[in-house]
Amino acid sequence: MIMEQARSITKKAKYLSYPITEIELDLLTMAEEYGLEKEMEDAIGEVLEAQRKLESAIFSCEDVFYGVEND
Repeated sequence: MIMEQARSITKKAKYLSYPITEIELDLLTMAEEYGLEKEMEDAIGEVLEAQRKLESAIFSCEDVFYGVEND
């Protein structure tokens, strides 16, 4: 039960990608206007890696509750 509660909280992390995706698209569009697509793709690659790490860290918070019995 407690793990289910923790998962219901941490699953919100998957929605973090929506505003990030919007920002990425806006920046890519702007970069295309100036011929900077490759540079922006490299920069966005770093953002995506940071996003994956953040999501992973949030999901690992569930581990705190592993094995905990609740009444």
